[in-house]
Formats: sequence, structure tokens, C-alpha cells
Amino acid sequence: MYFIAILSALSAIAYALLILRLLRAWKELPAFSSSGNKAVKLSCSLLIPARNEEKNLTRCLKSLLKQKSTPKKIEYILIDDFSTDRTSNIAHSFQEQELQLIEMAKIQPDFKGPAYKKQAILQGIKSSTGDYLITTDADCSFKEQWIHNMLTQVREGQLEALTGPVLIRQPSNFWEHFQALDFLSLMGVTAAGYQTGKMHLANGANFCFSRQAFCQVNGYQGIDDIASGDDVLLMQKISTQYPGKTAFAKNPEAAVFTTAEPDLFAFWQQRLRWATKTTSHLQSSTQHLWAFVWLNYFSLLLGSASLFSASVGPASIFLFALSANALVDYLFLRSLAHFFGQTRSLRYFVPAFFMHRLYVLLIGVWALFQPAYRWKGRTLH
Repeated sequence: MYFIAILSALSAIAYALLILRLLRAWKELPAFSSSGNKAVKLSCSLLIPARNEEKNLTRCLKSLLKQKSTPKKIEYILIDDFSTDRTSNIAHSFQEQELQLIEMAKIQPDFKGPAYKKQAILQGIKSSTGDYLITTDADCSFKEQWIHNMLTQVREGQLEALTGPVLIRQPSNFWEHFQALDFLSLMGVTAAGYQTGKMHLANGANFCFSRQAFCQVNGYQGIDDIASGDDVLLMQKISTQYPGKTAFAKNPEAAVFTTAEPDLFAFWQQRLRWATKTTSHLQSSTQHLWAFVWLNYFSLLLGSASLFSASVGPASIFLFALSANALVDYLFLRSLAHFFGQTRSLRYFVPAFFMHRLYVLLIGVWALFQPAYRWKGRTLH
């Protein structure tokens, strides 16, 4: 029992050092703030792939059309990805407000996937004219100068690709606050990865890249047989082709807000979708990171058996390991929550801490042996 407890403690020390390194990198990454409200002189096309989003689409489009200080030449293009609800009808009602609509069911009725979303985005790119392309999701909402802030950083940094923060919109209960903390941790890891130069992650809900870079890396070629990964796998291709020309937008005004998953099944399917593309990452550093985190969580699970030991020693060692994990996680999340204005979610840190470890352990195993998942009414691998 002592051996297991000591193993947990050693793993906890290594984990603490890792999180402290990520925290340091997050703090060292300069925050970006655009000066002034003058429109950026870059042509831009905003692409919104949408499937069965009738509940969210109106809010999304109204939020987009309120954007201020946008480029003089900007296109809003919604690509209906074979929706079976009223998504297309809602999009039609916005066409008089500068929205272009592409319906996959009409232009590629026989397309069978699995990369449905990539194909939808690709059709949007083919129909667009902007030198810079921004992708987002149809369940998102935005601050009024989101596009302005993203393009300003692209211009001033002379970037080929930029990914921005994605946060949970107005969490109101434990389930939503738990997801808010989970998203904050992902944003912190993403930001730290760019600061260290060792990981290049991205989220398609807030992703800007140049047309030149997309063409130079041959778009989705080589990753077009993977159902997801239209964001992170493309970003990794671009970062390899253009070292130092990709970044994370550490800027609250550049944040995009998404809806929390409504129930455990939807949450599970979303996280399973994310987990299944990890093995396809083009940078081994991300795979090593997630593997290390999973092993640390597993060592804590094994170490919890020491709580039932007749000896006080193993239990004390395990509690040290658990406390070390909790402390560094809290410090990391507190810094992120303060920066993005989501400190209320910290009230739920303790139950979220345990719940996070449980789902990561389960997802890690499930994704290896049962990678199929349900998403937007489709079964994908």
C-alpha cells in the first residue's frame, strides 16, 4: 500500500510542476488589446457551418450582424450541413441582411463523409473572396468587436493563423459551471502551448487563418478522412509551414461564447469527439501531455485505495498528492477565471475537480476501444 501511495505522490509532484509551468507560460503570454475602433483594412470571410441549429441560429446571426468596426469588405457565409430541421429556413430569413447561404444538400447531395464539417467549410471557402477566413459555430454568440479584435491581432502580428478563446455563455448551475471551468482549462493549455512554442491547438468556434496559408498547406488534404479536426489539425499544418506565424488571442474582447451541453449524454459525445482526434494530432507533444495527465489521474485513483489502509501513513501520502493536484489546478483556473471574468464558476471548483478526473479517465479508455460517437444526428468515427 505504501508503494501505491508513494507512486501517487511522485505523480502528483510531477503534475504540479507541469501545471505550474503552464501557469507561468499563461502569465508570460502578452495580453492583446486593439487600440481604437478604426476598421481593419483586411478583406474577410466569416464561415458558419451549421447542422440542426434551429434553436441557436437566430441568436448567433443577430449577434454577428451587430459587429462593429468590421472590415469594409466582409462576407457572412452560412453553410447548411444537410440539416433536417429549420436551420435552412432561418438562414433564408437573414439573406437580405448580407448573409450568403450554401446548402450542401443541393450542391453535394451524394456526399457521404466522414468529414462532413470539413467539406462544408471547404465549400464556404470556395464561395468566399476574403483574404482572411474566420470560422465559428452556429450555437455561438459574440462581443460587438470580436471580428475587429481578431483581425487587428492578425494584422499587427503579421500572422497566418490565430485561434481565440471559447467560453461557456452565462453558466447558471453546477453542470454549466463545471463545463465553464473545463473550457477555461482548455484555453489555458492552448495559450500556454503557443507561449512555449511546443503545442498548437485551436477551436473551430474561434479560428482565423489566411487564404494563402490554407492553400499553401493544401487545405484539409491528409486529414480529410478524419471526421473532426477542422481546427486543431489544420492549425498544426499551418504552424509547421509558418513557424512563429500562429498565435492565441489572449484578449477577453476576442472571446466567443458557446452553449453548455444540456445533459450528460451530449457532454459525453462532445468530449468523445474531441478525444478521438487526439491520436491524429500532428504534434506528439499534445499526445504526450494528455497521456501524462491521464496517467496522473489514474495514479490518484489507485492511490485512493490507501484511504482504506489500516496504517495512517499511506492515507496521509495520498491526501498530500490529492491536495497538491487540487492546489495547482485551482491556481491555474483562478488566473484564467479572473482574466475572462468567470470567477463565479470557481465556487464549484471542488466538485468539478473530482468530476473532471472521473470523466477524463473514462473518456480516455472509451475513446481507445469504442471510438464511434453520435454528433448532430450522425454516427461518426
